[in-house]
Amino acid sequence: MPELSLYQWNIAVHATCATFSVVLGGFLMWGTKGKTAHRYSGWAWVAAMLITAGTGFGIADMGGISWLHGLAAFTLYTVSRGAWAARKGDLKTHRGNMLGTYIGLSLAALGALIPGRRIMDFLLQ
Repeated sequence: MPELSLYQWNIAVHATCATFSVVLGGFLMWGTKGKTAHRYSGWAWVAAMLITAGTGFGIADMGGISWLHGLAAFTLYTVSRGAWAARKGDLKTHRGNMLGTYIGLSLAALGALIPGRRIMDFLLQ
């Protein structure tokens, strides 16, 4: 098995955390809210989303910064704002930020499956 470059490791971590976030986020969105399991799972989702967004800055399909990097920055904001709102008991802001982030994540995941994207090419190796 060939050794992975730092760039390939970044893609692997990004794809792994994004996949984890899609699956766990689905359970969080449709599961029981406010219980201990939701809170702990929610913090795991926040961590995975922050890693997903952070590693997204290290991926450049066209050799430079793209609009996707802007979405990664926006994701850092919405996830952080949603987590902060939950800590403060502002459930309306929490719900809106987390639901919006999850919808964006799901759309990005579908977009990543387009043939020719570096993530898809890496996964098919």
